[in-house]
Amino acid sequence: GYVPSGTGDLTVLSKRLGENDSYNVVLHTIKNLGDDGEIVNTTEVVHPLNQDPVSAINWRGSRWAVGNVEGDGWLLNIDDAQSIQAASYITWGHPVISESVESARVYGDTLFVAGTSDIDGVLQSTVWVWDSEGNPLWARISPDTETIGENVANDIAIGPEGIRLLYSYEREELPLGHGVISLDIDDGTPGAPVNTSGDVFVEGCKMVWAGDQLVKLAQIDFENDTALTDRVNSKINSPSLIIVLI
Repeated sequence: GYVPSGTGDLTVLSKRLGENDSYNVVLHTIKNLGDDGEIVNTTEVVHPLNQDPVSAINWRGSRWAVGNVEGDGWLLNIDDAQSIQAASYITWGHPVISESVESARVYGDTLFVAGTSDIDGVLQSTVWVWDSEGNPLWARISPDTETIGENVANDIAIGPEGIRLLYSYEREELPLGHGVISLDIDDGTPGAPVNTSGDVFVEGCKMVWAGDQLVKLAQIDFENDTALTDRVNSKINSPSLIIVLI
């Protein structure tokens, strides 16, 4: 992920195996040179737990990195030098449930994070929400009534037309498919799920509002019947990319 600094420069998130034998977040500052760019600073956030950055956002007047740290979600204020120096990130998650983060969006100073919870070995899409003061508003685990087992969050889109969660799920006698479900903005109550897949392998990637329409990026493969857990764990195969307006 990346996030602008307000000066035309960018901060890009990555990770690398550090000398502490853990995967650490690495922040690359890229200076805007007009037609080109130059990496002018690289900062490594050293912590004994493995860190996995996913998204970069502007929230509460600062830039934040969002990701996972060994079963919990985390937020790190990358504009705060002391937070970076001490790897002082904010974590959340159930103490006996493993969670991962897939996407983070800010809408009207409210932070929405979509990810997946591993509940007794079954993966289920989850959304967490915080207000403009950093207080938790609600969290919702939203298994789809059409799924036969596991489902995982791909992305979340928030706009004037509401909240939509894009997720991939297992289907009986069919390869992996994906769908879209609306969530109530006040408490996350799910609406009716919409199946946006055919009978072939289709996996969701990204989704955003474009006016009153949703633009969805997905992967499709007519030869693939890989199980959902295999996709989550190994990310194998290279399906074609398609864009769908819904």
